[in-house]
Amino acid sequence: MKLALYFSLVAALGFAAGPGAGLAAGQSNGSVSISLTGDGGNGSKFHAGEENVLRRCRPGPWGDLEYYQVILEPPERLVKAAAFEDEELVWRFMGQTPEQVGGLLERAGLTLEEMSRLMNPEVAFLEGENFLIRPPLDLVLELSRPKREVIYAELRRWDVNRLYSRPFTMTWGGFGDMAADSNLDRAVIEQVERLSYNWGQTKVFSDLPAIFYEVRDQETRFKIIRTLLRTRTHVLRLRVSPDSDLDALAEYWSAGTKNKDVVPILESIARTPGVETLDVVHLLPATPRKLLYSFAVPEMSLNWKFPDCFWTAFNFFNYEPYDRHLDLFSIEAYLGTKYERASKPYRYGDLVFFSNPDTGEAIHACVYIADDIVLTKNGLSMLRPWVLMNIDDVIAGYLKTPRVSMHIFRERDEP
Repeated sequence: MKLALYFSLVAALGFAAGPGAGLAAGQSNGSVSISLTGDGGNGSKFHAGEENVLRRCRPGPWGDLEYYQVILEPPERLVKAAAFEDEELVWRFMGQTPEQVGGLLERAGLTLEEMSRLMNPEVAFLEGENFLIRPPLDLVLELSRPKREVIYAELRRWDVNRLYSRPFTMTWGGFGDMAADSNLDRAVIEQVERLSYNWGQTKVFSDLPAIFYEVRDQETRFKIIRTLLRTRTHVLRLRVSPDSDLDALAEYWSAGTKNKDVVPILESIARTPGVETLDVVHLLPATPRKLLYSFAVPEMSLNWKFPDCFWTAFNFFNYEPYDRHLDLFSIEAYLGTKYERASKPYRYGDLVFFSNPDTGEAIHACVYIADDIVLTKNGLSMLRPWVLMNIDDVIAGYLKTPRVSMHIFRERDEP
């Protein structure tokens, strides 16, 4: 493997942390500003043990939809390649002086005793222009959540602090919910819960090395990592019967002429005795149909970048994906030339675009499927799969700014 590709793989094996108003709250001009409140967000419609509960979507032009949830874990080869067990318990303050770091600890509300222990020359030292602290394990374990949030917010400024700049995200409830059926010891689950903290409205976790000081068994360590990387996704099904309005279904799921190949399968299901449901994966265009529920592979790298949410959204209707969408700087230009603002009712294949309302910076993009369900890839990490989610869960579990602007765009019809 080429050296450059190796380093791109290391970056891609970071973990996007992976915050709600759903699409039903969108304004008629396709734009809405969303303020996020509450403690920790993560307001999933499902809780532990409810993955196999069958739910119905609201009625709409998409037909009679139902879904249940399944849990995805990244393949063993990707988890091992990410080398989480090699992470050290060290805080790196890049370009910072001891005085600056001491001021941070004071602002975080640490006691004089805690500050003295952290600034002790035995654990704190200059390395070139950077100030490093190897915090005592017991101090890390006993830090209050408010203190942890202030210190870790500073550490996340530098990518070298991988576990702080790209922490594990509690994508629903908390680690207790995520660890259901994992067979992890209750004490381990409670320790991860205690060390979790809030980034904006999202609950996250960074202290894997602290956990591993107390968990020496390699199999248990691996199980903890895979559990932290779990992702929920919908399995979405369309109920079709001889009484179904096939013309209306074909009109919605064909998205005009962009996805017209769905008509034969709809007709076939409707006239096949004993078959009442069709997995919506069969109604997706070629590229998302191939990718849904899967993880990126090294061969998908282009210029040492991997598919992210924007690549996924812009390539939704493309039979052969255009890899130029991996270039973040082309987003605005591409939106302006190929898309237009959409108004209600939103349609299958509309692009749901999130930005920072203060800076206009692009944050995330996903694709509207039906009701409040979207197809999304939450980050460029190879450890994050392509999934179907409720839009509220995307906002609460993936986005971490206190306010986001949501815009709906529709691909222009070809002249």
